[in-house]
Amino acid sequence: MGRMNGIIVIREIVARGSTARLVVVTNCDDVHFREAAVSAGAFAFVSKENLHELIALI
Repeated sequence: MGRMNGIIVIREIVARGSTARLVVVTNCDDVHFREAAVSAGAFAFVSKENLHELIALI
């Protein structure tokens, strides 16, 4: 990804018209990061500490 972070990548994917449901899986459970991801177009945000939540998403 070079200098891109996950939020930028989400924005790029959404801007290109993708209908993919983007799920962020991360160690960072910061509320601001969560809000930024959802605002950028993420379908869901899952902490790596709660991977069982992925089952409900797929």
